[in-house]
Amino acid sequence: MKNLRKDVLILTSHSIKERMVDPLVTIIIPVYNAEKYLEKCLNSVLNQTMSEIEVIVVNDGSKDSSEEMALKYSRIDPRLRVITQENSGPSAARNRGLREAKGEYICFYDADDWVLPEAVAELYSVAERTNADIVISSYYRVVGNFIRHSPFVDKEQVIGVETEKRLLYQAFVESKSGIIPIWNKIYRKELLLSQGITFDEGKKNAEDFLFNLMAFTKAKTITIIPNAFYYYNEDTMQSLTRSYRKNDIDTHLVWRSGIMEYMKLWAIDNVENKRIINRQTIYWTLYALTNLYSPKNKDGLPTKNQEALRIMALPEIRAAFSDAKYFDLAPIARLGAAAINSQNVNKLKHFAYLDRWLIRYPKKVIKMVLFPILGLRGQIKKRMVKGVTN
Repeated sequence: MKNLRKDVLILTSHSIKERMVDPLVTIIIPVYNAEKYLEKCLNSVLNQTMSEIEVIVVNDGSKDSSEEMALKYSRIDPRLRVITQENSGPSAARNRGLREAKGEYICFYDADDWVLPEAVAELYSVAERTNADIVISSYYRVVGNFIRHSPFVDKEQVIGVETEKRLLYQAFVESKSGIIPIWNKIYRKELLLSQGITFDEGKKNAEDFLFNLMAFTKAKTITIIPNAFYYYNEDTMQSLTRSYRKNDIDTHLVWRSGIMEYMKLWAIDNVENKRIINRQTIYWTLYALTNLYSPKNKDGLPTKNQEALRIMALPEIRAAFSDAKYFDLAPIARLGAAAINSQNVNKLKHFAYLDRWLIRYPKKVIKMVLFPILGLRGQIKKRMVKGVTN
């Protein structure tokens, strides 16, 4: 990984004048209480090898020093503009930035991530060379000190006809790495404006997924490259997964509703794909219910049970779990599926506690709980004895 320059705030007046050009690319960054990460993000963006950029930071009602930090950068580099609004969510912030954008292309970055210096130049160059409405790149996943490359393709692919686009549509169905995020892409602004493609401000979850469903459907040419430029900071996501998130299932249901609708539009709503969606719904539901019974959820047990019953009764959930018999579910998932199919909240509660223990103490749970429940202990002993005698 290349070291990012730390000299953004000591630019000379000569270099500033050189950078005051008409932008070819607008980078939109919604910011909400991001003081811990924002400096690294802005350093990486303002140190792009491509100078013809503008950076729009939309401060979405931050209560920390994020706005002050962004304004400090804007006073040094005039390519950066700060727009402050009342807290309205990332969708409204991105739409505000899109309305203000002057570039021919748009990039959407998150305030807790960062990019390599050549990121914008490379994406812009590919878009121009292949006449693409959207360019997709690979990216890096960052967890602590570990960085993992998440490749999307092995070589460049230019997709321009409907039969080829179906491969991308299938990637949406299967939630392939790199297809859903907005931050590893560059979009032609004319595509977004002419087709009225914006972020749904009424949705609190999966808004980037819905945005891409519309954009991919309307795009005439989409280019995919194997190069990775974007560093996705999973530390912030890890902190979220360790906390309780209310209405966690609603995020998935937005995704499910969107992909089911577009599967019909794309003419790929076959039985196999519906089962792929149902399998994802099963695992997402089990995850959401485990989260519901998290000790960090301070609701009382009756409230938790009532919410669990509501989730289990949802028609989308019932439809998905009716397909559970077609899948080779993990043993712990089979326990959860059985509880949901029987609408037994007590069994479900026990599954959730067991699932959390399995995450924290996997060897103990497998040895002391799962083996006896599934009748595996005796089978394993028999196999071991048979192996010794043979």
